[in-house]
Amino acid sequence: MQEFTVKKIERAVTLEAVVAAFDVIRPKNFYFAGEMHDFWEMVYAADGVATATADERVYTLTRGNLLFHKPMEFHRVWSSANTAPHLLLISFKAAGIAMKQLEKGFYRLNGYQAARLAEIEKLFEQVIGLYESDRNGNGFKLKSSLAAAAFEGFITELCESGLEDRRDNSPYADTYRRVIRYMQSHCCESLTVCQIARACGLSESNLKRIFKMFCDRGVISYHNSLRIRTAVKMLYDEIPVSKISEELGFSSPSYFYVAFKRETGQTPRDFLKSK
Repeated sequence: MQEFTVKKIERAVTLEAVVAAFDVIRPKNFYFAGEMHDFWEMVYAADGVATATADERVYTLTRGNLLFHKPMEFHRVWSSANTAPHLLLISFKAAGIAMKQLEKGFYRLNGYQAARLAEIEKLFEQVIGLYESDRNGNGFKLKSSLAAAAFEGFITELCESGLEDRRDNSPYADTYRRVIRYMQSHCCESLTVCQIARACGLSESNLKRIFKMFCDRGVISYHNSLRIRTAVKMLYDEIPVSKISEELGFSSPSYFYVAFKRETGQTPRDFLKSK
């Protein structure tokens, strides 16, 4: 009897869940104030121009650009250049070595890739519809498998093609990046607007104006979101809440609870249970 060697297949990415999928044309005055969450999101510009932030990075999305937001990354998007941008947005959970490469992923798709992405977005919409109407049926399982295979193949090929890094290099964007990096390196401290402005060589009014331009939330509110992001990682490492509160510079565990719930909508305990 002939002997065969079984070759185990390795997958660079595994789609675990789909959260949302949209194909939408935004008005010329559209702006999304920003959010962060524990799943991935991809934004594709099918037409028009949009500006997006991804933590400290600022991007201009023109037709064909695809941007990835990793979990717990604060991101925002708004219409630019007096256009009504046509955007495809897909939110999902995935794992695998390919996802590390996508953490700062910014790509320009060719016509074939753009058509494939549009098909995947439609598949995801169908999966979401079937989940809501008949999640235990064979139709949902078959469509989910088809969507997962298409998505995983698309992501794998995208990673092989290489990425672009076309950030906005205007002086304001560069200053914004510098401020965010300072806040990231001091996320275990309780900072004031005055301290941040002085450290970055800005007046308080200029600091607030730049944040309004790129982030649309308060300076301290954003700094607290960075601290909560660090807290989430520490919770996953099973570090006690009292220790997290102390290490991140919160005045008390009770204040940490309030700040955590304000940012995530859940208490630390409920957040861990939901995962």
